[in-house]
Amino acid sequence: MELAKTNTHNFSVQLLGAFTIIAVAAMNAYPLPALAFAQVLSPRPAYFPQENFFAVTATAYSSTPEQTDSSPFITASGSHVRHGIIAANFLPLGTKIRLGKEIYTVEDRMSKRYNGEYRIDIWMASLDAAQNFGSRTLLIEVITAPSER
Repeated sequence: MELAKTNTHNFSVQLLGAFTIIAVAAMNAYPLPALAFAQVLSPRPAYFPQENFFAVTATAYSSTPEQTDSSPFITASGSHVRHGIIAANFLPLGTKIRLGKEIYTVEDRMSKRYNGEYRIDIWMASLDAAQNFGSRTLLIEVITAPSER
């Protein structure tokens, strides 16, 4: 009887190890399904080891003084707000990302309390649109990043 329990335990450990290897390989090959699986396991955003894919917490903001500083229509890079602008602290200004089928540019910064987090804030034309967007976990692809000088 003791021998049977040991064999079952060894088989379980080997099976778990094989599942882990398969899961990591699948995550590298197919990041979108892996993100969906990761969201089931953890409410926090998942990190993908590939350089250009990140799971981020995404929120939205509009040009209201309550959500920005004293110049609500000017971004941290000095441009005017418009569709396609995001704020992020973990990416350099000027970085272009793909979010779904659209391309966005990092031209603004978020509050310092979000430093060190994979978080983006998408500019929207109205407060209602920003509030309706809420907070969600999204997969972004970094397309281009300015070179460090």
